[in-house]
Amino acid sequence: MKQPLLTALLTLTSLAVLPATSWAQGSHQNGAYSVEVVMNGAVQPVYVSGGRSFVAGAYGSAYQIRVTNNSGRRIEAVVAVDGRDVVSGQPVSPRRQRGYIVQPYTSTNIDGFRSTTASVATFRFSTIPESYAWQTGSSWDIGAIRVWIFEEEAPPVVVYPPAMPYGGARPQASDRSAAGAQAESSAPQSMGTEYGEQRWSPVSYTSFQRRTRRPNAVVGIRYNSYEMLAAAGIIQPAPVYPVCYGYACNAPGPFAPPPPNYDPYRHRW
Repeated sequence: MKQPLLTALLTLTSLAVLPATSWAQGSHQNGAYSVEVVMNGAVQPVYVSGGRSFVAGAYGSAYQIRVTNNSGRRIEAVVAVDGRDVVSGQPVSPRRQRGYIVQPYTSTNIDGFRSTTASVATFRFSTIPESYAWQTGSSWDIGAIRVWIFEEEAPPVVVYPPAMPYGGARPQASDRSAAGAQAESSAPQSMGTEYGEQRWSPVSYTSFQRRTRRPNAVVGIRYNSYEMLAAAGIIQPAPVYPVCYGYACNAPGPFAPPPPNYDPYRHRW
């Protein structure tokens, strides 16, 4: 039985075209399907630890979930953030709930929890008490992004991956959010996703019949603050190098050492 689904308008979801063998660094994939977290216009790198994939968020920053379909068949993506379906806001149930359509060899960006057919509530990294899941009474999967992929039952139309121009790069969707604010507390703490401000993101309905009751692929990424991932040993903190001048950076060497109380910024202009 065919059921109506949400399909994002191409002009407002910044669909990006991918060649058949191109995957952006920072994607987490399962077969022909991948999921990326886009923050401040950039795909966030994925860190793998214990068989799980992680991305680092920034408190207050808006982010998008990019779902890529690198196959010749339409797919339906049921997306959950913190255990909540991003369309209905209810605890996720992939077999019962319906999702977004992603056309062959394209990507679509999901900006937030759907509030109407014309807008969404922006995904923003937050503390757990400020997260949408916590405030609506659930906490079982906070810190996780999960996508269930269902292939279409109808015979696929043969769609060939579009050619990329020589030297061309994958277009990036612009992030309309402001830079994220730092957490008030300096102590590392776990993250959730809040139900943020409304943003324009219209959708329309279409019909889609799933090939099977079970998803054809499941892609998941967990997220947390950089500090928490570093504390857990998932991210190695960048080394801090001492400031040095002249011979101290290249010792031993035939260089003139600075005098006592030397101020290298005294004559900056």
